Amino acid sequence: MARSKRAPYEVQIKELEKTGQAKFIKAHNIYAILAPVEITVRWIKDGKECQEIDTLNPGMVLYPRPRKLSKWERKLSKDEQEVSGINLERNQVRIVHRYPDLWAPIRQLERHIIDNLTERIVVVDREVEVVIPGETKRMEDLALKLNSFTNQFLVEKITPQLREGFAREIYPIYQELKGARDEFKPKAAQLLKQAVEGRRIETAARLAEAAAKILNRWVEILDIVENCLKQAEDWLLLCKTIEMKVGWVYQRLAKLASKLSPEKRKEIADELGGIAIYLTGEVLFDPYCQRVRDPAIQNLAKAKKYAEDKKYAEERKDKAIRNLISRALSKLGAIVLKEKPTLAEIRRRRRVLPKG
Repeated sequence: MARSKRAPYEVQIKELEKTGQAKFIKAHNIYAILAPVEITVRWIKDGKECQEIDTLNPGMVLYPRPRKLSKWERKLSKDEQEVSGINLERNQVRIVHRYPDLWAPIRQLERHIIDNLTERIVVVDREVEVVIPGETKRMEDLALKLNSFTNQFLVEKITPQLREGFAREIYPIYQELKGARDEFKPKAAQLLKQAVEGRRIETAARLAEAAAKILNRWVEILDIVENCLKQAEDWLLLCKTIEMKVGWVYQRLAKLASKLSPEKRKEIADELGGIAIYLTGEVLFDPYCQRVRDPAIQNLAKAKKYAEDKKYAEERKDKAIRNLISRALSKLGAIVLKEKPTLAEIRRRRRVLPKG
C-alpha cells in the first residue's frame, strides 16, 4: 500500500464522502473507506512544492484531528487556504490520521501515548516491575525544582556563586523546554531565560511563573490522557459491536446449515444472499473487513443461483450450498473464535479424539 508520510486534509476525505467512496461514522468520529482510491498529499519543503500519491483501501481507519498551521500554510492564498480547510483565526487545519485497522489506534491511544505521558511499567521475571517515568513525572520534578530555586532567591543571600550555579542548572532545563511543541513549555523556557537575566525579585517572580506554566502542562497532559482513554474505549466498544454482529451471523449460518433440505433450500438461499449484503454494509473496518470481503463470504450470494439453476442435479444443490456455508463459517471463525488458537483449545480437541 502506497502511503505518504504526511496526513491528508480532512476536506479531501469529505470530497470522497460526497462521491460515495468514504463514509463518516459520526458516533465514533472516524471515516471508513468504501472503495480503493488515490489522493494527492502535498506540502512545501525548502520553498519547493512536494507531493505524493496516497492509496486508501477499504478497511482503513481515518481519524480526523486538528493540527496547528505550518509557516507555508499561513502564506497560502485565500483560495488555497479555503480549498485546504485552513482556519487562520484558529491557526489550525483538520487532517486525518490513517491506521491499517481498528486495533492500531486503540493500541496507540491506550498504550503508547499514555505510557509516554504517564509511565511505562514493564514486568521482569514475573515479579519485578521496572517503571519508566513519563512526561507527567518530569513536569512534577521540574515544578518542584523551580519552586526550590524560587525559595532560594526569596530567603537566601544572593552571591555571584549562587547566581553562577543557578544559571548552570537552569540552562539544560531551558534547552529541554524551548523546543517543545505544546503551548506551555516554550513559555516556561522564555521565563527561565528572563529569570537568569533579571534582578533578585524579578528572578523569583519569573521562576514562580515558569513553575506555573509547567504545572499547566501537567494539567493538560491529564486532559490528554483522559481523552485518549475515552476515544480508545469508544473504538474498543465498536470492535465488540462488530464482533457481536459477526458472531450472530456465524451462529445463524450454522443453524441454516443444519436446516438445509430440498423443502427449505430456496428460503435459505435467499437468506444467505441477504447475509452477504448485511455483513458488507455493517463491517467497514479491518481486521474484520478483509474477511467479510473475502470470496468465501461474498460467494454466499451464489446460493440462490445454485438453488434455482436447472443445470444442477437435485442432490448437488444442497451440497453446493452447504459448501458455501462451510467456507463462510471457516472465514468468520477467525473473528468469532479469535485469530490465534489457544493451547487449551488444541489440547481439548486432542482429548476428544477417538482412541485407536
